[in-house]
Amino acid sequence: MIDGKKVIVGMILTDAVKNKYWPVSEHSVKSALTFNFVDEVLIVDGQSIDDTVEKHSGISNKVKFLKGPRWDTTDLSNENWCKQRQCLFDYCDDLDEDCFLIFQYADIFYPKAFQEDCVKTLSLMNKSQADFSVVPFIKVLTPWLGLVYAHKVYDQSWYEGIIQFFKDVSAVADNCGATYIRVLPNCLLEQDHLLLQHQVLADVLTETQDPRYFQQYKIHRAPNVKVCHQAYFRPYLSEEPWHEDGIPGTVYPCDSVVLNQATAHFAKAYQICKPEDIGNFLSKKTQMNFCPSTDCTGCVFTDNVEMLESWQVDGVSQFEKYPDPIKHEEFV
Repeated sequence: MIDGKKVIVGMILTDAVKNKYWPVSEHSVKSALTFNFVDEVLIVDGQSIDDTVEKHSGISNKVKFLKGPRWDTTDLSNENWCKQRQCLFDYCDDLDEDCFLIFQYADIFYPKAFQEDCVKTLSLMNKSQADFSVVPFIKVLTPWLGLVYAHKVYDQSWYEGIIQFFKDVSAVADNCGATYIRVLPNCLLEQDHLLLQHQVLADVLTETQDPRYFQQYKIHRAPNVKVCHQAYFRPYLSEEPWHEDGIPGTVYPCDSVVLNQATAHFAKAYQICKPEDIGNFLSKKTQMNFCPSTDCTGCVFTDNVEMLESWQVDGVSQFEKYPDPIKHEEFV
């Protein structure tokens, strides 16, 4: 427990044996239990047809399984994933006590050295009444770890709490000498909710008066193009197996959530080539098998792709509109 609140680590695991322990393995379950403040590890099982439950039930008496709707893991749609995740949220909502839910999307390992940092983060979140936070060592572990605390109403107390939370973050940045702090809402939100979150975030950052914060304005819109030109400038190499031989290592057009639909499992439709064939792709001997205007409705790089379309197809350059060098170019 932390600050009198139960701490639950939640994860989703279905047909793990059949899927070679994707997306979560028993090692991740055992690792979560090394933090002495964790009270329960909840695993949502989508009615596995293999030995998933049997192989994981005996790890610890803190491990508990929740029965989710049957999930055929060959269908990696966001809809199916969210149905499994909702079981965790429903369980926490039904508790007669406040709790922290640490929800992980994929295999995460929790070094004991980071236990104190995690406790501090949860305590700060509790005092600020924030409903979402990330641990300080997120980049070290995985991009899929989130800390969720239920507080859904944007009332005055929430606003004052989140202002204080950002001031606490600024204090952490002071201590570690950070030169900037990147903030953005959850990219998986529906568009209307995403726009609202951006507005709330902009108001909060104005109130903090810390110039180190920069808000990355990502929204969803399919590019009005037939080719993803950005893929030729910054293709993404994933550990995802190539569909023809099952060998890990596949090139994708980007690392956006539009491809993985929150499951950390990239869709076959967006596969371009194997790593050793990247030269053929860059010389356009290998083509992409998807159309951005119809297949990438959740794209967050739309402006970049359309700008490159104007430059490559129409010869119209818009580069002079942007400063040189570009500030925070690693996030463009």
